[in-house]
Amino acid sequence: MNGTYGDQLGITRYAFQSNGEVTVEAMGVSQKMSYERDGQSLKVQLPQGNAQLNFTIKEDGSLEGPMGIVLEKVEE
Repeated sequence: MNGTYGDQLGITRYAFQSNGEVTVEAMGVSQKMSYERDGQSLKVQLPQGNAQLNFTIKEDGSLEGPMGIVLEKVEE
């Protein structure tokens, strides 16, 4: 994974780096986390213990996550 993905409202952005790090920005707060990709599955490790967010990489390249959230790649 490499690049920045965001929701349609521009509230949340995930900036993925190829080294397994992702910077998540939500409502003005930014936090670095780690992620792991396995095929079409993407897991973002949350800083609170063993919690993680699970995303599915769709055919069009967008990410579908918890509660139906869809993140699309944004131009930087």
